[in-house]
This record gives sequence, C-alpha cells and structure tokens, in this order.
Amino acid sequence: MIIDDFNQAMGDIAKETLGYRKTKKIEWITPGTWRAIEDRKPIKKKILDTKSTRLKERFCAQYKEKDIEIKRSARKDQRNYIEILAQEAQNAAELGDMKSVYAITKKLRGDRGINQEIPVQAEDGTNITDEKRKLERWKEHFEKILNRFEPTTFADIPEAEEGLEIYMGNIQ
Repeated sequence: MIIDDFNQAMGDIAKETLGYRKTKKIEWITPGTWRAIEDRKPIKKKILDTKSTRLKERFCAQYKEKDIEIKRSARKDQRNYIEILAQEAQNAAELGDMKSVYAITKKLRGDRGINQEIPVQAEDGTNITDEKRKLERWKEHFEKILNRFEPTTFADIPEAEEGLEIYMGNIQ
C-alpha cells in the first residue's frame, strides 16, 4: 500500500508543478476551422459505433462533406497566413530589418532540421550507415574527385578583341 501512496503523491506533485502537456496548435488555422474539426469528430465516432451498413453509409457521406469543407477552409487559412507573413517580410525588408526577414523566412520554410542519419552509398551501391565508414567513403570520394590527372589537351580560348566597359563603382 505504501507504493500506491507514493505513486499518488508523485502524480499530484507532478500535476501541480508541471501540469499537463499542452499540444501546440497550428497557428494558421482559424477558430472557424477548429470548430468544423470539432463538429466532424462526433460524426467519425458515429461511423465507428454504428453496426448498420445503411446508417454507416449515411454517416460516411456526412463525414466526407465535412472533411471536404475542412480541407477547403484549411487551405484558405494557410494561404491567408502565408500572405500575411509575406507582407510582414516585405515590410521588414523595406525597413532594413533583416532579423525579422530571416525569422519569417525560417517560419515559412518550416522546422526541417538537417538529418545527419542519411546513409551514404558505397561504390558498389550498398548503403553505409556506420559513421566511421561514412567518413572513409567521403574521403575516398573527394580524393577521387579532387586528385585527377592533368588534362592532355588544353582548351583554346581566344582573348577578347575589345574590352567591356563595366562600371565597377568607387573601389576603395
């Protein structure tokens, strides 16, 4: 019984101090679209709970209509959100606020971190996943690419007959 009391106490303390984990809502979806999503959930529950095929077909038709409506609304919301961000980026660029421009660009690009776990192909076509072997393969690759033989024939490029008038500005 002591372990149950301990678990209960730890659970209560965790709820007080940490609270529940809050899911981050997608910021570009409007409240109207969220309401439509909430309206769709009971229809899905009815589909799953119903045994009758006729009722199931009717609920599936309702669900399909609601789903199409939600997808249209979400696409419209996303377009509006991107337009607003683009306008903000343009205004920031006009003001010379590059920090905001880069932040907005990063937000538009999405949070796609660099994946270091991408396998490297060996010369025979197999994938290499071991880090040490990957580095060895990269070394082989660049040695092959960068250490080429001198070409036997050189390109014959004639000199320009007249110079180009290019204004370079004041070079200091």
